[in-house]
Formats: sequence, structure tokens, C-alpha cells
Amino acid sequence: MSYKMISILTMVFAAVVSYAETSITAEEMLPPIQDITDIKPNEQIWKVAKRGVPLTLNSKSAVDKYFAEAQLKLLLKKVDFQKQTLLVFAWRGSGQDKMTYTIAESFPEQITFKILPGRTRDLRPHLNLYAIRKNVKIK
Repeated sequence: MSYKMISILTMVFAAVVSYAETSITAEEMLPPIQDITDIKPNEQIWKVAKRGVPLTLNSKSAVDKYFAEAQLKLLLKKVDFQKQTLLVFAWRGSGQDKMTYTIAESFPEQITFKILPGRTRDLRPHLNLYAIRKNVKIK
């Protein structure tokens, strides 16, 4: 093989590798987690969702029974159920309760949720909605 042929093959190989590194699918372009705000579910959600265990909704038909028509339209603008899953955390507890999450830098990403209980004795409803990319692992 001549040096010219080797240099051409090297450039072709470099181009293929750089294309493979930069080509990402539409699913990977979505953030691993997205906070959904300003959407209110029906009261029934507090009977089904738990404090430490989220209600997982994978499709529009699963979401229909928990959201009114106007709220459902807003939700469907924010969540693509072909690429994302909706997690609903709903509980009643101290007004100071806080939910946090951390994202582990791996592929696919891993998300760990943590609830920090408050110290006050006032009973307040808490609602956290998250759109999670389908290939993300939840702990």
C-alpha cells in the first residue's frame, strides 16, 4: 500500500469516527428529566400517588383519568409520551417538605429522588411532576 492510499484511508476513517460521535438521536437530545409546572391534576391523584413511590404514566390514555381537559392539553404540549414517561409524586405532609433529585453522569443517565421531610406540623399538599426520557433509569 502506498503512503497516499494510507493517508486517504486515515482521513476516511477519521471522518466516519467524527460522524459517529456527533450523530445523536432525537431521544438523546431530550433532557433526561424535565420539571412540569403550572399543571394541576384532579383530586384523585392524591389517592393513587405516594410520597416515595411515584405514579408512572406512560401514555395519553393513562393520563386522561387524572387531568381535566384543559390541563391535559397543556400537559400534552410539554410531554411527548413516545419518548418520555410522566412521573407524579403527590403527598400531603409538612409545608417544609422538599423533593430533590440528582442525575448520575452515565449513559443512560440514572436519577435518584430524595424527599427531605419538613419539621412543621402543618399538613399541605405537595405535587411534583417530571417528564423522564424513556431510557433513563430511576432509583
